[in-house]
Amino acid sequence: MFMCRAPSDLVTILDVSESMSGAKLQMLKRVVGLLNSFLDSADWLCIIAFAATPKRLMPLRRMTAQGQGLAQSIIDRLVCSQGSSVCETLKKDTKVLDERRHKNTVASIILLSDSQDDSVQVNHNNNDKRTNQRRESPQVSSTRFAHVEILVCSFEFCPELAVDTFS
Repeated sequence: MFMCRAPSDLVTILDVSESMSGAKLQMLKRVVGLLNSFLDSADWLCIIAFAATPKRLMPLRRMTAQGQGLAQSIIDRLVCSQGSSVCETLKKDTKVLDERRHKNTVASIILLSDSQDDSVQVNHNNNDKRTNQRRESPQVSSTRFAHVEILVCSFEFCPELAVDTFS
């Protein structure tokens, strides 16, 4: 069954701080690559990465075959570095959506991170080993910005709980 969807303006915010190194970074690359493959020429994508400071790696760009190729090459080159500045990054992504010349009816922000500051609670079990407990579902909210409703989704990476479905 074929489903139609409205064209989207999508801003991805990618956590490339040190805590995302290794398996988490590989999973992030695979997820964003998969997302990229679902976009078409009616969609627009912006890639912002953050560690110590946010960096716009790709401005809002139409996802033609050339746009998808550029996005994938940026995704493939992601590396982790020190620091974490999610608040500054959120300011940058809202600026991207506010300044866009072309506006699709759907505008979304997706934050991909391990959210260690907000979502990991440390507990001690009987053996005095620490275990992590994470939220079971992504955070989803929406906000009004420039007279447009914007969906904001936040997904956590926890590779120790992940099932590899990309193989």
